[in-house]
Amino acid sequence: MLRSIAQAVSLLILVSATALAETSLTWSRGPDLALPRGGYSAAVYREGILVVGGAYWRDGEKLWTDRVDFYDPKTETWSQRPSLPERLGYGGMVRIEEELYLLGGGNGPQPQRKVFKLTEAGWSVVGENPAPRYLASVVAVGSTIYLVAGSLSMNDLDRCSDEVWSLDVTTGGWQRLAPIPGPPRMIQAAAVLGSSVYIFGGSTKEPGRWLQNLDDAYRFDTETGQWTPLGPAPLAARAWWAEPVGELIYLSGGYAHTFQGTVYEYDPSGDTYTLVSSFEPGLADAEFLHLDGVLYGISGEDKGRSRFPGLLVGRFPEEPSEEESEEPSDE
Repeated sequence: MLRSIAQAVSLLILVSATALAETSLTWSRGPDLALPRGGYSAAVYREGILVVGGAYWRDGEKLWTDRVDFYDPKTETWSQRPSLPERLGYGGMVRIEEELYLLGGGNGPQPQRKVFKLTEAGWSVVGENPAPRYLASVVAVGSTIYLVAGSLSMNDLDRCSDEVWSLDVTTGGWQRLAPIPGPPRMIQAAAVLGSSVYIFGGSTKEPGRWLQNLDDAYRFDTETGQWTPLGPAPLAARAWWAEPVGELIYLSGGYAHTFQGTVYEYDPSGDTYTLVSSFEPGLADAEFLHLDGVLYGISGEDKGRSRFPGLLVGRFPEEPSEEESEEPSDE
């Protein structure tokens, strides 16, 4: 009896703490995309967000696109930009200074090898990827792009990888690095803080078995080339997004037996995860990008063979001004 009461009290405390924690973001609905999709690549670019490529469903058929759209948060509008050189999806894009690099992904069973770059003159091919992948993580530290794990085939997910590669865009040189610990994986979440790359979850697949979601997490020190295990993620999830905000990382959405509408805050200083917000609908394969105190959740998958048409707008609480934060005087 006493044990049951103690368990009930512990549960009440947990629920209360969770309710209190879920206050960090206030969500609203932004304007819909002209072409809702998943598998796109996105980046903060020119005081807005650029969304390129991806895939969508029409009449039971999965289609790839070369479409490029730009969201202007000042006018809260979408506009179409010049298309990609070819239809591409399930790759990754990073910004280095004022230029964007797009690599990985493709539009068929096998991933393509080209490395694309966006400059004032438009998209051009600037190199070749020695490790073409679908569903890999693509992040950048300084002038170096890191390509982590992913699948060698879109149709055969048994062929996921633990390989890690880097590309120095100043020299065009690729280097193979220490593999990520744990099983080979794909569709994991990745973020950069300082000189470290953080990896959360994803999925793996063995021949003849279903996809298995993962909850392990790791930090890669780009200066030493070493991996360090972290505390397990709060969910065994795939197709979620990790976004750095200040000294924290926010893990949003994903698929963990159901489509997730949760946001967890990861604090590297204590290796802790805290549930801080929730949104509707639950989304997988959606990128949540931070720009000027707002987290933008872009389209993605809201159910099987379906794409969420909208834009989720999550606003962080405003920091108090210096006047508001000053202690009142005794006068």
